[in-house]
Amino acid sequence: MASAGESVDRTHSARTRRVGWALAIVASLAIAYGTLSPRPGISGREGYAAVCRICDGTPGVDVIANVVLFIPLGVGLILAGMRPVRALLVMAGMTTAIELVQLRLVPGRDASVVDVVTNLSGALVGVLIGRHWHTLVRPNARTAASLAVAAAVTFLAVVGATSVALTPSLTSPPWQANRGPGSELGPSGRILDVRVAGQPVMVDDTVRNGPAVRAGLLAGQPVVVTAIVARDPTQSTHLAQILDFDIDDIAVVSRVRDDAVFHVRNAGRDARLREVAVRLTGFFREGGSDTVRLTGAWERGSLVIAGQRGSTVREYALPLTASLCWAFLLPNGGVGPSYTPVSAAWLAILLLPFAYWSTLAARAPSGAVRWRVVQAIVIATALLGPSRILPLAPPRWWEWVVALAVVGVTELAAVAIFRWTHVPQDRAREGQELART
Repeated sequence: MASAGESVDRTHSARTRRVGWALAIVASLAIAYGTLSPRPGISGREGYAAVCRICDGTPGVDVIANVVLFIPLGVGLILAGMRPVRALLVMAGMTTAIELVQLRLVPGRDASVVDVVTNLSGALVGVLIGRHWHTLVRPNARTAASLAVAAAVTFLAVVGATSVALTPSLTSPPWQANRGPGSELGPSGRILDVRVAGQPVMVDDTVRNGPAVRAGLLAGQPVVVTAIVARDPTQSTHLAQILDFDIDDIAVVSRVRDDAVFHVRNAGRDARLREVAVRLTGFFREGGSDTVRLTGAWERGSLVIAGQRGSTVREYALPLTASLCWAFLLPNGGVGPSYTPVSAAWLAILLLPFAYWSTLAARAPSGAVRWRVVQAIVIATALLGPSRILPLAPPRWWEWVVALAVVGVTELAAVAIFRWTHVPQDRAREGQELART
């Protein structure tokens, strides 16, 4: 006769398998879309100038994406009941097949042994999470404390690395200009004037007074470009582009369809991440003169872009804070005013593991006050520390709200998760007594 405790365990196991298969299926579809969808090169009227240091200039993003992409699949296969070795072999076969298909059949994709290694690294992490999911979800007080410390260190490390990556990193001159007076813009349009930190520049010419221009950019002096632009919502082109002699961007003002975009080289480029740029949304969609004047500057920890078209003048400042980490990873034409929900979600995701495990650790006798203090210290350090040490903007008010909301919601989530994963002890004991009789 099956015991009540065994019945509860069997029901829980079946539920876990269903969750695992659902996660594995969704993860497989996401992997297929992320790796096998065509990625044709940018060309023609949609294209920027064909100037690049590395044709795929963001290998740092690729490494992170390849690791993260396979973690959910590893977790799902283990929860579905697959043995770790078999799960790893399945994922090894999958990533190898993907690279072979990319090699021959998918436009714009490059096969690489590095991709296989990073995919398998993510798969291994997923397998480990799947194997120990119960400990991660319902740790005892001591384990929760250890996990909370590890999560706090990881959270602060990500915040610190992001903060450093957001600071300007301008290589030493000489620099050259890839746009200047007379540059033609396809399908139509022309550059009238380009000035960098007050210094006029000519196309394909070395920027004069390089050290002074570099110091001026770091002090907040702007890049200013005046141009005649086409009335064409599909046009994307650089209006001003200053590069070093390794063909790496230093400062760029661009048109991305209807938006104006500006960025200066930051330390994230040293790790081959994507640029964090500021976007003036819909600027080229507005009526008025075909002649525009755009100004971009790095100013007091913010990226600032301003545009004038006829009598219309617009400006937007993007405060550089650690919640912008996502912008290094996702393809975009700059960060505009609508970025707040994405940054809030990113900050919440980063903080959630620490908030959860520290909440569980606080349930231990005499641990509540201690862990509340630790939570306050970690949050204050993450939000206030970067702007006190580096030339970055102070935290926005909503970042404080998000951090406090994560801690509060985690309290409620912890109770719900415990109930969902808990096997009632009285029913288990009752089942054991029935089995003995």
